[in-house]
Amino acid sequence: MSKVIAKKGARSPGINKKTWKEDLRKNWIVYVMFLLPFTFLFVFNYMPMAWLAMAFEDFSFRKGILGSDWVGFANFARLFSLDQFWLAFRNTVCMALINLVFGFFFPLVLALLLSEVRVKWFRRGVQTISFLPYFISTVVVCMMFKLFLDKDGIITELLVAIFHITPQNLLTNGDIPVFWLINAFIEVWQKTGYSSIMFVAVLSNIDNSIMEAAAIDGANRWDRLVKIKLPAIMPFVLTMLTLNVGLIFMQGFDKILLLYNSDIYSVADCMQTFTYRYSFTGAKPDYALSTAAGLFQSVIATVLMLISNYMQAGLQKKNAA
Repeated sequence: MSKVIAKKGARSPGINKKTWKEDLRKNWIVYVMFLLPFTFLFVFNYMPMAWLAMAFEDFSFRKGILGSDWVGFANFARLFSLDQFWLAFRNTVCMALINLVFGFFFPLVLALLLSEVRVKWFRRGVQTISFLPYFISTVVVCMMFKLFLDKDGIITELLVAIFHITPQNLLTNGDIPVFWLINAFIEVWQKTGYSSIMFVAVLSNIDNSIMEAAAIDGANRWDRLVKIKLPAIMPFVLTMLTLNVGLIFMQGFDKILLLYNSDIYSVADCMQTFTYRYSFTGAKPDYALSTAAGLFQSVIATVLMLISNYMQAGLQKKNAA
């Protein structure tokens, strides 16, 4: 009978107890690759949080964050007393809701329609054509629509011919719904193809045998769409809706900044352009007020995301029951 004497500290076969130093020595290239994005994230996402203190100070560059006088919520009181702020808040909410409805509905419908197409070359062609606008620069897109929406632009002439509206530059029309709908139209045109990709991917995971069994049982395409496909992708739809609600205040700052002008400030100014104007334009930039506006925007977005997440969890429990 042989005896096996285990040495103190010896490792049992099949058990890997590497220390972090050994792992670092072996996989150092992975850590180096991780270092760059981590540094980028830290510098541009976490370090700026220290400057949120400006929202509660009478900030001065000469005194800095630590030396500026603490004023508490005075900047927020001043912010809420501005009519321009409430106009920007109203425009942001309205444009966000319109973009949320149209920007969520059209990609979902496109994905559902593509899932019903059996001709592969046609389906791929439609996907490619709908996806191409996403690669066009926002500056180019805005310049295109400035020409199209001019008094003699192709879109304006089309609307004049169909709806008999007065020939005009639509980007100088200060009526409430006009710019909001223009903004939503550009958003849908540019991002529908890109946003539909995820829905198409989820729909492709549905078992074809279920669809074939439903067809044998007499279910037509509409029945299969409503009773099989939509319920199957509903958890993903709710997840995407939660994420979109959380970004409801993140309107296309660059697009709006390139499209709007002094004639339509009352309907086109949003929270981000409001913050930009008070930060970087004017004889005396008000960094404290713009920081307060940005912090208010972030708090509202966080609350909306939490509410949406809570509602999503409730709906999923209800469906599971």
